[in-house]
Parts: sequence; structure tokens; C-alpha cells
Amino acid sequence: MAEQAAVENPHRVTLTGSLESVTIQPIGAPPYYEAVLDDEAGHRVHLVWHGQRTVPGVNAGVTLRVEGTVSQQAHRSVIFDPHYEILQHGGEA
Repeated sequence: MAEQAAVENPHRVTLTGSLESVTIQPIGAPPYYEAVLDDEAGHRVHLVWHGQRTVPGVNAGVTLRVEGTVSQQAHRSVIFDPHYEILQHGGEA
């Protein structure tokens, strides 16, 4: 992925990496599911799925290929509602 300055202008990317963590919202909060992807270049990108409390197969430790528009939100790189492919489940060799 490009350096931080290039992320200020939203653009389409395809990234591969492992999920560092996931955040699940409580029942009373607006529904969204968030995961932090550590890509192969060492960048951290937040993946946010609106309207969902879970995303099947998307858990910490999973390796994903994601595609979407990366933008800068609150000083962090974010892809909203990315398309994804599970490449390896967490704990597999």
C-alpha cells in the first residue's frame, strides 16, 4: 500500500494480510463489525462492515485478501464494506 500521504485521497486497493483484532459492538450500539488488517507491507488498515454484528469467517488470526476503497478517517486508514476472500483460517499452518 502507498505511504500515509497517498491515503488522504480515497482510492481502490487490493490487500492481503492477517487480522490482528476484531471489535464487536454491544446490542444497544449501532451495528457494525470492525477488524484490523496487518497487510504484507506492514500497514494497518481498519475494515468496517456496516449493518452487521458479525461477518462469517472473519476472526482474529485469519488471513484475508480484501478489495475496496481505502480512505483516511480519524487519522487511520479505513476500508468500508470491503469485499473479502478468506485465504487461511487462524491457527492453520
